[in-house]
Amino acid sequence: MCGYKRQMDKVVRASMESAISGVPPVWFTLTYRNSDLPANGELRYKDVQDFHKRLRIRLQRLGLPTDYRYICSGEYGSVDKTC
Repeated sequence: MCGYKRQMDKVVRASMESAISGVPPVWFTLTYRNSDLPANGELRYKDVQDFHKRLRIRLQRLGLPTDYRYICSGEYGSVDKTC
């Protein structure tokens, strides 16, 4: 149930953000390769920042808008321990 509540919270937040900003939400998932997992097992926000930097560069090269909004969340661990 815990995962469902978190998911619904994100859906509501994205819907509210979309209504306020007028930009439709875009969903994507970022995962680490096993060889790139952080040594301490924590998620690194710097990795998310670097992803968005690369995405904006790619969008700009394609002549697409680079102003988008996002909601970031992260989780790790086994399925039964993510609550």
